[in-house]
This record gives sequence, structure tokens and C-alpha cells, in this order.
Amino acid sequence: MYFEKPNLIKDKSYQFALRIISLYRQMQGENEYVLSKQLLRAGTSIGANVEKHPQPRAEKTLQPKWLFHPPDFSKLNAKR
Repeated sequence: MYFEKPNLIKDKSYQFALRIISLYRQMQGENEYVLSKQLLRAGTSIGANVEKHPQPRAEKTLQPKWLFHPPDFSKLNAKR
């Protein structure tokens, strides 16, 4: 029998999506259509992104590029 390792991010994003759907239905009942649709799209896209990319990125890719290659400001001062 195969047991899948618990995924905290997947579980939390699923619970968040359920809460967003509940809020969406409440807002629809109050005739707030535009904002509720935007909220539904944004809130459920988090879970979609988690499903699409289940593997975490490498530590190096999460850091800004300028940390590895600091900008060369000497070129900017030379043109002035």
C-alpha cells in the first residue's frame, strides 16, 4: 500500500480555496459580482499553481539575480 507524504502547502492552499469559494458565494448573494469573480480567480489560482508545480525550486533560484551579479555602477557614472 502506498501512502503519500503530507504536503502542508497543498493542504493549506486547498483549505484557503474552500474559504474563498464560501466568501464568493456570500458576495454573490449580496449582488457583488465583479469583485467576487476577481476574488474567486485569485484565491483559487494559488491551489492551481501548487498543483502545477509540486516540486520546490532550488534555493539559488529564489534569491534575486543581483545577489550573484551585483550591478556595475561605474559604467553609469562614466557616461555623465
